[in-house]
Amino acid sequence: MSAWLLFSINGFALDPNIPHVEGELIIKFKTQITSGEEDILKIFADQVGFHKLQAKLKKDDSLELLNSYAWADIHHVRIRPGEDFDQVMGKIQGMEEVEYVEPNYIFSATFTTEAFEDAPSAQAFSSEQNRFSSAQALGAGQNVTVAVIDTGVDYTHADIASNMWINSGEVPGNGIDDDKNGYIDDINGWDFVNNDNDPYDDHYHGTHVSGIVLSLQNKARPVIKIMALKFLDYYGYGSTGDAINAIDYAVRNGAKILNNSWGGGFYSSALRDAIVATYNANRVFAVAAGNSAVNIDQEPSYPPSYLIPNMITVAALNSSDNLAWFSNYGPTGVHVGAPGVAIYSAVPKEQCSVPPCYKYLSGTSMATPYVAGVAAMMLSEQPELMHLQVKKIIMDTSVSNASLEGMIGKGSVEPSDAVTTASNTTPDGNIPPYTPSSISDSIGLSASESAGMGCGALVDITQGPKNGGGQGLTPTSGISLFLLSWPLLFVFFLRRQMRRKFVLSPF
Repeated sequence: MSAWLLFSINGFALDPNIPHVEGELIIKFKTQITSGEEDILKIFADQVGFHKLQAKLKKDDSLELLNSYAWADIHHVRIRPGEDFDQVMGKIQGMEEVEYVEPNYIFSATFTTEAFEDAPSAQAFSSEQNRFSSAQALGAGQNVTVAVIDTGVDYTHADIASNMWINSGEVPGNGIDDDKNGYIDDINGWDFVNNDNDPYDDHYHGTHVSGIVLSLQNKARPVIKIMALKFLDYYGYGSTGDAINAIDYAVRNGAKILNNSWGGGFYSSALRDAIVATYNANRVFAVAAGNSAVNIDQEPSYPPSYLIPNMITVAALNSSDNLAWFSNYGPTGVHVGAPGVAIYSAVPKEQCSVPPCYKYLSGTSMATPYVAGVAAMMLSEQPELMHLQVKKIIMDTSVSNASLEGMIGKGSVEPSDAVTTASNTTPDGNIPPYTPSSISDSIGLSASESAGMGCGALVDITQGPKNGGGQGLTPTSGISLFLLSWPLLFVFFLRRQMRRKFVLSPF
C-alpha cells in the first residue's frame, strides 16, 4: 500500500495495517503565503486564518484539540467517543483550509540482542576514544545544548547528571509554569509519553545515546548539555504527535542539535513539516541511517528520506573504519560514518546491580550521537555557524577509504579536524530558503551532500574480531552468531516485506 489513506466512493478509509493512535488525527492548515512572500499584511492575515481554524476545531463537537503548532500550521486532534473515524477524516479533508490530514501514526521497536562484551570490544572503544582527544582539548568555548529525542535519560547517572540541561527560567517543584513555555517544572526536559516533567529513561537507549554525545567533550572543561525529551515508551513505542512535540520543545527551548537515533519506513507529511521547521530555525538534525543492511537510496526510509538539507545521516562503522555489516548505506542518502560497533556507554541504574551502569551496544543509533557530539563541539567553538556549514565541515573533513567509496557520501568522521576547521570558519547567517533545487548552489554543497536520507536504529549484536584482522568466524563462533542473530535476520526480512508500513525503531 503506497498511500496513507484508502479512497472509496463514500469517502476515506484508513488502511488497517498501518499502526496509529486510535481516534487521533494530525491536520495541516494551508499556508497562504507563497515562497519569498514578505508582505507583512498577508503574513498577519495567514496567522489570523490559522487561529480561526484553531477556534473552529475547538468548537466542533466531534473533535478535541490536543496541540497546535503555528510554525507549521499543524493541529493534533482527538475524535470524540462515538464518532466515525473515517467520516470525520473525510470531513476534515474536505475543508478548504486543510492541506492534508493523516492519522497519528505509531512507531514500534524492532528486535534487539545484546552486544558481546569481550576484551576486543573494550580495546576497539578505547581506540575510537583516542581519535577525538584533540577535539576535546579545544573544548573551552560556549555551552551547547543537544536534545536527545529518545526513550528518556537517566539524569542521575554519574556521567550525565552534571551535564544535564537546566531550564533556568523554571523554579523546581513549585507547580507553576514560571517561564510560560507551556510546561510546568520542566527542569531537564519533558516526558511526552506520560505528559509529565520527569523524562527518566525506563528503557536504556536514550541514556546510552546521551553518554556517547557527552564522550566527545573534555570532562575537565565540559560544554555539552543534554536536554532529555522522551517520546518513546518502555517498550520502544512512540507516535508522530509526540515526536513533533519533542521537536517543537527542542527548538523553542534553545537546543542547537537534535539527535534522532530512531527511524521507520512510512512517510508522514506532519513529521516532515516539523523537521523543515528545524531547518528554518537553524538547527542541526542528526539522524541514524538504520540497521537493515540496505541501500536507502533505493529503498527510502523515514524520517531521513525527507531530503531536508540540515539532516546529517550517519552509518555505523567498525573499529577498522569499514561499514558495519548491519548498517544501511547509500552514496546519496548516507552522508558520513562513525563508530557504531560494540560501543561502551552509560545505561540507567536499573540495568546493573551496582550503579553506575554501562553496556556495550552496536547500531547506527550509537554512531549518530557521535556526530551530534562533534557538531556540539564545533558550535561551542564557533556558535554562529549555520547548520549547513556544520554539515559541510563534518563531511569535508571526514576520511574515506576503499571500502566506503560508493557506499556512503563521504567517509569516517574526524572530530579533531572538524572542530579545528569550524573554529577557523567565518559564520554565514544567511539561511537559504528551503527549496530543494537551490539549497546546494547556495552554499556550495553538491546534490548528494545536501540530501538527507536514512532511518534510525540500534541493534545490539554479537561481535567477531574488532580490529579487522584475526581469524574471523570460527565454526563455533559462527554457530553462536547464527543462534543469537537469527531473530534479527528474520526481522530484517519482515522489514523488507513491510517497509511501506510506518514502523520506527529506536534500537
